[in-house]
Amino acid sequence: MTFNHLTDLADVNAELRNKRRDHMRARFRKAAGQLDNPMELRKLRKDIARLATRATTLRNQQEVSPNA
Repeated sequence: MTFNHLTDLADVNAELRNKRRDHMRARFRKAAGQLDNPMELRKLRKDIARLATRATTLRNQQEVSPNA
């Protein structure tokens, strides 16, 4: 999944918080033996990395052109 449709840094940060929360919950479910799909952890980790990259990109764009 790509997150290029998110153009506002606040939206990206909110989505990043949600994904990190979901990842934490999935880790707890894994430790308790209740995680049905272990690939969910991998997907969440990759989504978090994509969102962090998107946030950095947007932050850099704002620094280059603060008026835009």
